[in-house]
Amino acid sequence: MVRRRMAQTRATRSNRSHGAAAPWQVYYSVIFAPESDHCFYCEAPIDRFAARSFEVDHKTSPKRGGTHTRENLCVACPACNGTKGLMTEAEWRQCMADMAATPEPPVYVRQVRGAKLTPDDVRAIRKLYATGLTLKQVGAQFNTSHTNVSNIVNRKSWTHID
Repeated sequence: MVRRRMAQTRATRSNRSHGAAAPWQVYYSVIFAPESDHCFYCEAPIDRFAARSFEVDHKTSPKRGGTHTRENLCVACPACNGTKGLMTEAEWRQCMADMAATPEPPVYVRQVRGAKLTPDDVRAIRKLYATGLTLKQVGAQFNTSHTNVSNIVNRKSWTHID
């Protein structure tokens, strides 16, 4: 059974039209093309001889009707190819533009979830303590414990705030 399948495979390969290039020949022609010294999408320089510095990408995914021809293949850096996924080039560029236009949330929201104090409060706590108030007095003004004030003043918490 295995030998019969191998014989069928060999026969299929030998019956191919000699005008079409084998898939590996197409990939090599893309990799070693003069324009393949940079990423097709972000234009970052690529070292074609370094391991994992590039990937051969389909401009239109085969799952969406793309072919394995030289016109549909390009060299891309792993970051661009990883974010592109099954998108077409136009869809990927639009997605990147939308991401660039979306504002980042404030830093303190991401780093200190559920915090009752704001970064301005933390700065004020440090300034008040530097004037000579006790930890309990500063804590009473901001409705927080003296332990929390101590951690803020000694930079054991809220370390990302100057």
